[in-house]
Amino acid sequence: MPLLAVFTLPCQESKGIGECIADIYTVSLTLVGIVAFVSIVYGGFMLLTAAGNTNKSGEAINRIKNAAFGIVLLFASYLILRTINPDL
Repeated sequence: MPLLAVFTLPCQESKGIGECIADIYTVSLTLVGIVAFVSIVYGGFMLLTAAGNTNKSGEAINRIKNAAFGIVLLFASYLILRTINPDL
């Protein structure tokens, strides 16, 4: 089963602009969460394979910190928007 059959892009149906923006926001939250998780996993792999090289381990720790900051920012934006309007 192809991936496109399961995953549909937002705003393909005749919806209002508010519903379209809410769909785009939901899809972007999902994609950013997946990218941040993959970035943390890749940073962990880089850290494990650094073999004592301080430059590589520093780069890996930086990647993990940035991905964690991205996840915090993602959830903060979600919390702020849900506080402003719970119907989103």
